[in-house]
Amino acid sequence: MQQFKDLDVQRERYREHNDCAVKAIAAAYNISYGRAHRQLTKAGRTPRRGTSLHQMAKVVVALTGNDVTYGEVFAEMLCGVKNRQTIGSFCKDNPKGIYIICSRSHAMCVRDGVLIDWTQEGPQRRMVISVYKVK
Repeated sequence: MQQFKDLDVQRERYREHNDCAVKAIAAAYNISYGRAHRQLTKAGRTPRRGTSLHQMAKVVVALTGNDVTYGEVFAEMLCGVKNRQTIGSFCKDNPKGIYIICSRSHAMCVRDGVLIDWTQEGPQRRMVISVYKVK
């Protein structure tokens, strides 16, 4: 399992910023930063720009295989979140499993109740907007 520090070192090699989705996908699927970066670039992500939910869903479909459709992934990303749930409460409520969660303008990975993100050491009061459970 990759730690956030490892992903941040790889980010510097690509001279990237606004790459939270790249790190979230790399941590969730336990792949390299470079592979996640290439997959998101194929999905339409512009370097040093943010990533949309549509682009993330395309990458999830590519990494998951042919047994899942884009519509199913995108629908799952938008459903299944309690009303006004914070990242901290989401981590406590989901001690098992791997999730890609998105708050307003940020994406991160939760692996077995542990947040893999630069925000993990501070208060996790951001509201969860979308969730995808990695299978």
